[in-house]
Amino acid sequence: MVEFVIVPHPQGFQDEYPSKFTNHKHTRTRTDEGWTELILETLQKHNDVDICCIPQVHWSDGSFIDLEVIGTYCHEHSIPLIVDATQTVGIFNVNVQSMHCDVLVAAVHKWLLGPIGMCLMYIHPKYHDTWLPLDQHERSRVVFQTENYDAMENKICPGSKSPSSGSTEAGYPTAFIPGAARCDGGGKKNPLLLPMVSEGLRLVCDHIEITSAQKYLRCITNEIYYRARGLGFGIQVGPRCGHIIGLRPQDPTLIKLLTPEKMVEVAHKLKSSKWNVVIAVRCGALRISPYVTTTMDDVTRFIYALGEECKMP
Repeated sequence: MVEFVIVPHPQGFQDEYPSKFTNHKHTRTRTDEGWTELILETLQKHNDVDICCIPQVHWSDGSFIDLEVIGTYCHEHSIPLIVDATQTVGIFNVNVQSMHCDVLVAAVHKWLLGPIGMCLMYIHPKYHDTWLPLDQHERSRVVFQTENYDAMENKICPGSKSPSSGSTEAGYPTAFIPGAARCDGGGKKNPLLLPMVSEGLRLVCDHIEITSAQKYLRCITNEIYYRARGLGFGIQVGPRCGHIIGLRPQDPTLIKLLTPEKMVEVAHKLKSSKWNVVIAVRCGALRISPYVTTTMDDVTRFIYALGEECKMP
């Protein structure tokens, strides 16, 4: 998910996640040294950057971006830093203080073990009293925090003093509740999804020690890489995280065989009951994202299944 850096002519990075890239026209291709230096170079080249929005790892292959380096530069040059941490929170070290992060967002259905359809967001306290929410609704207002207010009538103030709230402001009272919660979405909180989010967070907090998890998962993904080389696969050079790896066809015969359509077909066959292996095809790579429950036996089964499905006809 290498996002974009907003400049007068917006810059983006090759194979960025589409929802962050749709309105941006120019791309930059990563180098063998990885994304960090490229992003830093882009920031240094443009002296009128408004916002820097990047993840910690690329969504397709786990390529690592050093946000402490990028965040320090942004902080020193008063550039707000927005981080998409969907692919890292819950399994990788994330520290908003050392990143000098202004906003961090993470969908919960990845490494936070939550359901699809929920997202968590951190907003730096310096914005809590000044930002206007995109979603304007009553549940972010102080006066609506009590059921007694809902029970009242004649609450919309015409501009003179309201008998219900004592407000002299026309319309409903507009004072926000304190903190980042003013930016929450409207409507009642989902009674099914929120308990699932809470339980996922509990499992992660109680059972995942990030340093140990990364060490173990790096052993798993390294083993996947070493064995996959024998099948003709390689990986994107440069630094990467331990929990995601992207296998890219490297052998000329394999490159010819594994068209994007064929890669999708292989992924579907691996998912079948014959193999029961779930991977994704992302941006020219087979993305493998093992978890702490993955074993070396699972790696052996995956490599064997991959070899069988990637045989030349």
